[in-house]
Amino acid sequence: KQFLQPKVININEELLKVNKLLKEKIDPKITIKYKSAEDLWETKIDTVQLELIIVELAENSQSAMQDGGVIEISTENMRLEEDSIIKKEIGNDVEFCVMVSFSDNGSGMDQETLSKIFDPFFTSKDPSQSSGMGLSTIHGIVIQSGGYLSASSEPGVGTTINIYFPKFDEASGQSKTE
Repeated sequence: KQFLQPKVININEELLKVNKLLKEKIDPKITIKYKSAEDLWETKIDTVQLELIIVELAENSQSAMQDGGVIEISTENMRLEEDSIIKKEIGNDVEFCVMVSFSDNGSGMDQETLSKIFDPFFTSKDPSQSSGMGLSTIHGIVIQSGGYLSASSEPGVGTTINIYFPKFDEASGQSKTE
């Protein structure tokens, strides 16, 4: 559990701020591309924690792309289907969310590794090289923020992490999960 200080934000604006930091931290052989949804809805999240999530995901991607590659970060407004796992995990009263998709064309993972990536203390790296928060911490921050995340990966193709945060409800002054 992290102490969070959430505020209402537009994630596209926050990604622009994080971009400078990523350019300093990530190998120049790696290209970072953004695809931002126009008129992205607001969500309520701790901006420091969001920055940590994005930087950690970029560092993980960098580890999977030793010879360079492409990281794609995109945002999208989504209406949740009634029977979707996302709706069940975020909360049945949540109808709309903001998705942040983080993809790389790195080495990817097999299904056995993928099934463990959010487990505490799991790493696919040499323990002497693993210095980040880890995906289990990212998972915890997202869940504590009222969100949900999913991962897909294929060896030799890359990995995609999708993060879903409830749309901020202006009428009530809160996210639907609060």
